[in-house]
Amino acid sequence: MSADVTLVRFPRNGNQTEGIMIVNANGWKCYTIELPWINNKRNVSCIPPGRYRVEWTESRRFKKYTYQIMDVPGRSGIRFHVANYARELEGCIGTGMARHDIDKDGAIDVINSKTALNAFELIMNHQPFTLQIIE
Repeated sequence: MSADVTLVRFPRNGNQTEGIMIVNANGWKCYTIELPWINNKRNVSCIPPGRYRVEWTESRRFKKYTYQIMDVPGRSGIRFHVANYARELEGCIGTGMARHDIDKDGAIDVINSKTALNAFELIMNHQPFTLQIIE
């Protein structure tokens, strides 16, 4: 069975992880921002590539429902949420409509994060799905 959503990560630069996420049913896409790979260490690393079940669950931290990536080895609470910069994340995935160095620090950020996340949640209709992360 194929994944419902595919996240293709760009080559690593050591400071953060960038990618593009595609909804396989209709080709809708957005850009992603994550922490760098630091051996899957909690709060400082992106999660490993692989296939994950994603569910619409209530977040105590964000005090609302968000998509949560389930069964990440050695990790919990990994979510999709609004974030323009990798420094706003603790292992989760931020979404954006485009890529741009917002703060002129030399690192590519994502822009219109809230717009991207709202569109993604609407397209996925708050239903569970399978996410494939590839590098």
